[in-house]
Amino acid sequence: MKKSTIGIIILEVILIIVVIGYNTFGIGQPKNIENVIQRELKGNEQASLNYLLKYEMPSGYEEAIDLTGEISIREQEGNSMFTAEPVLIEQLPMEQFFQSQEYLFSSAGTYNIISEVSTEEKDRTITKKIYEVSNDFVQLYALIGTIQFKDNPNEYIGIVGNSTSQDYEKDLDTLLNSINYTKQTIDKEKLYSNDLENVKITIPGNWRRLERAVPYSFYKQDENNIAYIIASSMDKQQEDSQENYDYLVESFTQEDGANLIEDRKAETVGNKTITNTTIEYEGTNTTTILTLIEFSNSNIYTIVRFDIVSEEGIDYIKPEIDSIINSIELK
Repeated sequence: MKKSTIGIIILEVILIIVVIGYNTFGIGQPKNIENVIQRELKGNEQASLNYLLKYEMPSGYEEAIDLTGEISIREQEGNSMFTAEPVLIEQLPMEQFFQSQEYLFSSAGTYNIISEVSTEEKDRTITKKIYEVSNDFVQLYALIGTIQFKDNPNEYIGIVGNSTSQDYEKDLDTLLNSINYTKQTIDKEKLYSNDLENVKITIPGNWRRLERAVPYSFYKQDENNIAYIIASSMDKQQEDSQENYDYLVESFTQEDGANLIEDRKAETVGNKTITNTTIEYEGTNTTTILTLIEFSNSNIYTIVRFDIVSEEGIDYIKPEIDSIINSIELK
């Protein structure tokens, strides 16, 4: 065999390995969460808000950006909607999950249980209840379900829906049979690089996305504290960075009880100029940090707003705030 032929065969083998690595294992692909999750999804699967769940969207539905929940969808004509969320059993046992919904129904009017079914599948136990709920103003159907995965006994998926007709029970069935966990967990650091933004941002573990309509909005909450982030990039050719930032600072400092703790403190880090303003509000345990990030040799800039509500102040979360700010880079 000629050396040239051997060389061609070796190159072909290398090419096959590279293609398999790229398509199957993501070798060489961007590491942002939006790209990583796409490699997990198959067929008609969709990813949930924090990429913890994957599911099939029922026919005629779309994501509902104004609803909360790891999964939030609405029938396009507005006749039905569903939300779904992972729930720890120690925080809310499944039976109490149904009882809590029934309490809401009784508070709003009267209800009747139309059907109640529990089934054992290969990998899950599914329980669903269909209710007819009515009062003087409205009559609707409540479609409630839980999924208990056999390999995850400490948690279940709770699904809450309502509709104008019991016919939409089939859409609840679609969710109950298609929802699965992804490989992602909430405690993992994630790189976000949304198509609607000009910058990318790395968010530490245990932060969650806040608003579907705002790509870079996140929050973190524990028993005593809660912190929010909203970040957005703009172009100086459309909106002047200093004017925009000054307007925000003046707006926040004019609120009742506002005390300016740090005023437009600027520093240069690598290719970025970072300007911070810190405001505390009397009697509220609330601190707001406004940060302007300007990039050298670019018209793109980013403004980040942090709101921290804590009796402990902001020292406990300042390292994470700094890491988030330092992570923001141009794409």
